[in-house]
Amino acid sequence: MAIQSHEGTAFLRVLTSLRGEHVRGFRKEDFEIMAARWRRRDFDEAGSLIGLTGTQARTRWNRVCEVILVRLGEFHQHDDFPLGSWMVLYGECCAAPAWALVENDRRFAS
Repeated sequence: MAIQSHEGTAFLRVLTSLRGEHVRGFRKEDFEIMAARWRRRDFDEAGSLIGLTGTQARTRWNRVCEVILVRLGEFHQHDDFPLGSWMVLYGECCAAPAWALVENDRRFAS
């Protein structure tokens, strides 16, 4: 069945754009903000999980977004949907350390 809605078209565009976009060179704090944002959407709440203010968490998140999304040239750096999609698509390689935090670090327990 073909996805014909506007949302479906946007979703397919995101997945197509992210295909083959492996990213290396993240720092420990980059994986921490990925895990924190996965658990808590609000920057104040996400920051509190890793000892940051909401402003500091947003700054760190924007850096991660720039590394992954802005270089693709298609996405606004504050677009959480493509970055979440990237985390899922690359969960066994590039984003694996973030998922390990989500699963094993008690700071990120749901």
